[in-house]
Amino acid sequence: MKYLIDTHVFLWMASSPEQLSEVARKIILRPENDLYVSVCSLWEMQIKQQLGKLKTDMPLCELWHKQRNFSRLNLLAIEEAHIWELEKLPHHHKDPFDRLLIAQAKHENMPLISADEVMARYAIKTKW
Repeated sequence: MKYLIDTHVFLWMASSPEQLSEVARKIILRPENDLYVSVCSLWEMQIKQQLGKLKTDMPLCELWHKQRNFSRLNLLAIEEAHIWELEKLPHHHKDPFDRLLIAQAKHENMPLISADEVMARYAIKTKW
């Protein structure tokens, strides 16, 4: 099955896996699952790092490539259809990065692995 990973989940996978729920850990470790990280998450992390809101133990590019290989992560591009999906979303969440992740999960029919309880208020499947 395909799953989309929220930004914070990617960071926890890389630096503090003990913060992952048991459900998330099982999904991530199951080799038959296809795990995706959105370009949106990479963009969000890069911006937050430049603003001093995110600290990582290594350069973000290196962290991404290391975790991508270790956890068999796929990169989900931002498609035109994902942008148009935003129009259909209610305004439960103001964060533009999270809204785009929700639109992608909805359009791609992928459950979103996220600890963010607001995500579950949308018409998408969430796992935590």
